[in-house]
Amino acid sequence: MKDEPLSIKLISILLFISFIISILSFFGIIGSKELINSIMNKVLVGEGNQWLITFFNGFLNLINFILIPSSVLFLIAGIGLLSGKEWARMLTIALSVVISIISFLGILVFGIKSIFFINFLVLALSLVVGGYLLFNKKVNKFFS
Repeated sequence: MKDEPLSIKLISILLFISFIISILSFFGIIGSKELINSIMNKVLVGEGNQWLITFFNGFLNLINFILIPSSVLFLIAGIGLLSGKEWARMLTIALSVVISIISFLGILVFGIKSIFFINFLVLALSLVVGGYLLFNKKVNKFFS
């Protein structure tokens, strides 16, 4: 078995951390859904606002629907990278592209607010990881 570069180990650790964050986010949304609904019902009093509460619940369900598969992909990619699998490198590059697009859209939607800096950090990190796995000669040699 080939010795993987330190950078591959670091990227795998980032993928494992992403897995943990995604799983915690999933359970956080599940656990706080009732609290969020009760707050929204108090703030948005009236029959005309029920659609907004329903929409928001649907949005939370959509996020949870995305979090579980993405969590599994983070875990699989991290394990595959440590094993030197080319498909894991390609999966990680694809995840980097998707995350970059989502972060960029987050920047456009939220503008300069506190979440902007998180989206900017995630965008930069995703671009660096994807570009590194795609263009670094040492990494390409490791996966060939």
